[in-house]
Amino acid sequence: SRDARRVKTFFRRAGYYAVRALIAIVRPLPLPLALFLGRSLGSLSRVVLRRRYNVALSNLEYAYGDALSERARVRIARECFRQFGMFAIESIKTPFMTDDAIRSILTVSPEDVRLYEEQFARGKGCLIVTGHIGSFELSGRWLCTRGYKVHSIMRETRDPALTALLRELRQRNGIQASFTDTS
Repeated sequence: SRDARRVKTFFRRAGYYAVRALIAIVRPLPLPLALFLGRSLGSLSRVVLRRRYNVALSNLEYAYGDALSERARVRIARECFRQFGMFAIESIKTPFMTDDAIRSILTVSPEDVRLYEEQFARGKGCLIVTGHIGSFELSGRWLCTRGYKVHSIMRETRDPALTALLRELRQRNGIQASFTDTS
């Protein structure tokens, strides 16, 4: 119905402006304080997004059955929300950090650095596939600080303004973003 579309539009707009406000808040913060904020927001989102939290608990029960106690599933689900909050803040913070700051917070083993260098030296590029695990945005930025061109493929969000904002953040990181066709 038209009213339902208006409500969705309202919440999408509100979400967009909330992200913009969060960028304004996080940008000047020192990284440790920003990450504390992220953990706190993640914990809050667990309470606010109760249905998502219950899905996480259900998925853990499905995946592990009796191998994990209910207490362990609760601990893991809570930590997942805290980690997601930190990831969200890192995704907002890193585009505004210097290359030196990025290199100082991310440790890459010498073996992995050598592997990248050998692969890129061939002049044909390299395909790196990652899931939404850890701070994948940070690893792309790290590659850019070393002079490599990074191109990511992402799915458009339901809100075109938010999609444009995410593209802008990736471009600030030096990452070229393309979008998949989800139709």
